[in-house]
Amino acid sequence: MRKNIFEIAKDNCDLENTTNRIAVLLDHYVLVKHNNKKEDLVRFINYYCFDNWLNKGNFIDLDDFLETIEYDDIQENAEHDPIAFLNYCEVICNLWYMITSEKINIQFSNTETTYYFDLLLNIICDKLSELNYKAFIYDDKQQVLVVEDKPEATAVAEILDDDVSYDVIRYNHYALKGDLKAKKSILIQLGRVLEPLDKKLENLDKQLKRDVFYLLNNLNIRHNNVEKGEKYYIEYVEKMCDEELEKWYDELYQMILLSFLLLDNVDRKQKVAELKEQISKQKEN
Repeated sequence: MRKNIFEIAKDNCDLENTTNRIAVLLDHYVLVKHNNKKEDLVRFINYYCFDNWLNKGNFIDLDDFLETIEYDDIQENAEHDPIAFLNYCEVICNLWYMITSEKINIQFSNTETTYYFDLLLNIICDKLSELNYKAFIYDDKQQVLVVEDKPEATAVAEILDDDVSYDVIRYNHYALKGDLKAKKSILIQLGRVLEPLDKKLENLDKQLKRDVFYLLNNLNIRHNNVEKGEKYYIEYVEKMCDEELEKWYDELYQMILLSFLLLDNVDRKQKVAELKEQISKQKEN
């Protein structure tokens, strides 16, 4: 059966073709200019950006960083491995961030990214959206994280302080899948922030409040529930497999997000009530 041109185009937007398009743009097109002169991407970052990047650590330069994270392997595997593809996109987005950040790029005012860099980012963002992921910019840490696209997580991140909001977003990072220790640490921190608000939450949704803190206290998060002889030992939890426990961690994470959104909506409800009152008064006049 003959395919039309749009079906053919769609068939050629898989990981392999998308990765190849990205690689072609990286290797054969000018992505950045300095004083209107063409610049090699890695060379430019090494000269003008990398030393000012908060995540520089002990790396000598960008080449050292890329070698350490095994960038060549990431690029090669991105054609067929979704996780490698997400890593590939995350690397490129962070390179873009270094160049376009006034805090990092010491030649910021004399730098411009080209049409081809914009095209590169559009290709990445379109594919990430198709996979239900997005690139999330975190200025305080000078990082771009590729995370699962969860509007509720973004909404809560905008409510909370920077350190906590970073973890709200990071919980959805693909690298944390199966990492119970990291997820547990984030849930502990979120529970610590939520706890002083527990009475307000109880007034809004008593059952939600009780369920959230029950799970925090009984899923080996805030207490040791899996070691015999410990005060808070629970045999049922000890016998849970990691996959089941992770599912409950993820459910708890969603419940905590809902709790913060409910709390944030209190002021909004008050503002709506005041607006309705003003409109009602005007109608009476």
